[in-house]
Amino acid sequence: MTATTLQVRKDRLTEARLVEEEATPLQQGQVRVRVETLALTANNVTYGAFGEHMHYWDFFPVREEGWGIVPAWGFGSVVQSLHPGVAVGERLYGYWPMAGSAILQPQRLAERGFVDGAPHRAQLHGIYNQYLRCNRDATYTAQSEELQALLRPLFNTAWLIDDFLADQDFFGARVVLVSSASSKTAWSTAFLLQQREGIETVGFTSAANVAFCEGLGCYGRVLAYEELERVEGGVPAVYIDFSGNARFRRQVHERFTELRYSCAVGGTHVGALGAPKACAGRGRRCSSRRRRPPSASPSGAAASWASACWPAGSNWWRTCSSSRGPGCACSARRARTRRCAPGNAWRPARWILRPASSCRCARHWRFQVDIQQPFFREAGAGPGVVCVHANASTSGQWRELLEILAPRFRVLAPDSYGAGKGPAWPAAGHSLRSEVELLAPLFARAGAPHVLVGHSYGGAVALLAAALRPERVRALVLYEPTLFSLVDAQGPPPNGVDGIRDAALRAGAAAAAGDAEAAARIFIDFWMEDGAFDAMPAGRRPAIAQSVLNVAGWWKALSTDPTPLSAFAALEMPVLYLTGGRSPESAHAVARVLTPVLKDVRVVHLEELGHMGPITHPQVVNPQIERFLDGVA
Repeated sequence: MTATTLQVRKDRLTEARLVEEEATPLQQGQVRVRVETLALTANNVTYGAFGEHMHYWDFFPVREEGWGIVPAWGFGSVVQSLHPGVAVGERLYGYWPMAGSAILQPQRLAERGFVDGAPHRAQLHGIYNQYLRCNRDATYTAQSEELQALLRPLFNTAWLIDDFLADQDFFGARVVLVSSASSKTAWSTAFLLQQREGIETVGFTSAANVAFCEGLGCYGRVLAYEELERVEGGVPAVYIDFSGNARFRRQVHERFTELRYSCAVGGTHVGALGAPKACAGRGRRCSSRRRRPPSASPSGAAASWASACWPAGSNWWRTCSSSRGPGCACSARRARTRRCAPGNAWRPARWILRPASSCRCARHWRFQVDIQQPFFREAGAGPGVVCVHANASTSGQWRELLEILAPRFRVLAPDSYGAGKGPAWPAAGHSLRSEVELLAPLFARAGAPHVLVGHSYGGAVALLAAALRPERVRALVLYEPTLFSLVDAQGPPPNGVDGIRDAALRAGAAAAAGDAEAAARIFIDFWMEDGAFDAMPAGRRPAIAQSVLNVAGWWKALSTDPTPLSAFAALEMPVLYLTGGRSPESAHAVARVLTPVLKDVRVVHLEELGHMGPITHPQVVNPQIERFLDGVA
């Protein structure tokens, strides 16, 4: 039996190798765990960068000098046990080597988990020695494993920081400065600090990441590193250094004459690391205060973690996805080290390492990086307005509106999934929330609060975005939003959306059969009138037909969205709700359910228009939007 490990050079983190050797036989009281899922984030770069100073190399030592194993958080299953309290098949969450398997020596067993009592780990921090039994973890679900592997360990660190600072009453400061604001530990810390009354969190990041960090909604302000002087230097402040950038740390220490406390937590800027000795010693105190790891405290970090991630509308993190792609763990390790801080302006890379389905050894671990960016049109300056288009359309439908509003507003119009220059339609797991997440960078770019304008499917997306983050939305303009799930929730079929249900199913069947033109004819004719698709210019029909291939996904997203009517009834912002007199009953059915519960709604019925009014009659619809915006902006 052989064991495979991924080892890196301690002094050159981009150099890695796979090592195979005979597996160590189990001793009495030990268990062997097959490592199955690992998360690779900027946190792992910190483990490598501070490996000697913070003893991260000591958790899983190797024989050859100069080489080490960078640990990672994730999941594994017990495949061999010589311990009476741990059964084969148990699934565990904890701190693992980048290897095919790990040997643990369980001690201090409890219902929720145990600690690894291996002698070489006795002097290492207890947080990293804790292993949780998934079947006893109240916050565990199989569907959330990837999210937990990626974020929960960082959230635990954040919880310790927040708890420590609160215990010290923030050393008399009311401003907390955070570097590497786009890193996941920094997000988590900001999320917790946001809930502390009277505390402002100022995040610093690269200029390319400012919009992304603003979109998270957990920072009071987000500034580029070059904008440090925009924060008053005489204000009592605390500095949390997640980047390890010695130059920026020095600038902070020199500028803030009332800096009450400074601590180094991470090192995402490998090339600019400075000696953290003075700060790191103090930083360790904030974790050693707690004798129990936060994951073992149901009333502490675990409760905060659950409140951060599970309730509907708690969407400050990003939905993660994973699939197996080209490359091995060595490639992933090198790439992640080069990109030790998220380099994408809108969404950070999320890496999940796991064995390929046909193999359980580390040599065949695969990885995926999931980064999506919306294409958008932009015009003007002033209060932000984001316009979301209908199905079988693109951002181009708003061209005239952009021209009208540009003198007074900053208008952004994106292409959604599968439309125009937008990202390809996802293969599976798509929902309206996926559309909202895609547009998060535009919402940040528009500033808060902004106005959302949505037509048809885009109206449903705008509604959900407002329900998820109402404090960021100044007003809503909706032209017949097609959130059909609201009608079905009032009573099962037959009901007012049977027409679109039938059309979507027939169009979906045609699309599945490969007849895109027939699918488009069914879909377009339903929303407009018989013969509408064939009457279109020949040059436009192929693109529309191609987009309608996604009709089954559209229908699923609109008919199965779980957001209750009460979420929209709670909206306080003013709403302009436009309807067309010639629209199908399916559109009117949604309006009959939705408009009575909106607190501040103005309904305008345009008798001569149909469902595609913003496209067919922009000269009628756009002035209505313009007048409404002039009254609310």
